[in-house]
Amino acid sequence: MKIKPLEDRVIIKQDPPEEKYKNSMIYVPDSEKRKPQKGTVVAVGPGRFDNNGKRIPMELKVGDKVIYEIYSDDDVNEELIIIRESAVYCTI
Repeated sequence: MKIKPLEDRVIIKQDPPEEKYKNSMIYVPDSEKRKPQKGTVVAVGPGRFDNNGKRIPMELKVGDKVIYEIYSDDDVNEELIIIRESAVYCTI
């Protein structure tokens, strides 16, 4: 599937969730596991327009490792999400 984000949106491939309780006897159901907040940028849009109609270029680029807002995502599938660049906190 080929996806091209528009305006100031980015597509991020989510890192798999970390298993914190691998060797313990505590069972954590999948429904209670938090979604990951880390991922890798796989596509970026061209940027948004300011009030004067001038395009503001994106700061993120393909391949950047990022931390993003946990509830700001729109799932494309199990591993890809589309979010606005402003929902990304930082690159790592």
